[in-house]
Amino acid sequence: MSTTNKFTMAASKGLIMYPLFGTVLFILFPIPFTLFQGPQHIMLYIISGGLAALFGWISLYFRFYKVIVDGRSIRVQKGLLKKFSLNVEDIDKVDWIISITKFGKNENITVRAGSRKFKVETLMEGSDKMIAYLKDNVDEGKIHTKIRDFAN
Repeated sequence: MSTTNKFTMAASKGLIMYPLFGTVLFILFPIPFTLFQGPQHIMLYIISGGLAALFGWISLYFRFYKVIVDGRSIRVQKGLLKKFSLNVEDIDKVDWIISITKFGKNENITVRAGSRKFKVETLMEGSDKMIAYLKDNVDEGKIHTKIRDFAN
């Protein structure tokens, strides 16, 4: 078991850009209608504002989601307000779902420690280090692997 690992896993910058684009799109959406046809029905502005707020929240959540590993300590920040830390020994269960499609392989890992949990996706920066860390430091009896083959 390796205890000298120190790395950070976070959402990739490309993943953050998609909801940010949605935010900008729904902010700009009612402007041409208002400029060329005058004031519109109030629901256009309410729905556009609500969707812009939703996409903005998702973008901030992705921006601040990170997992920091320092030796046997794991610190998790989910969004702006939810932070917790745990040790490798605290991990109760690791659900490891491997999906194989015609586009490639994607691994979705859910790490549970009591009532706390966090996710690891292969799309995240540093996920390869986290996958190797979990394989090295978590007891194999706690890792439950499920393979889904959609390629056929």
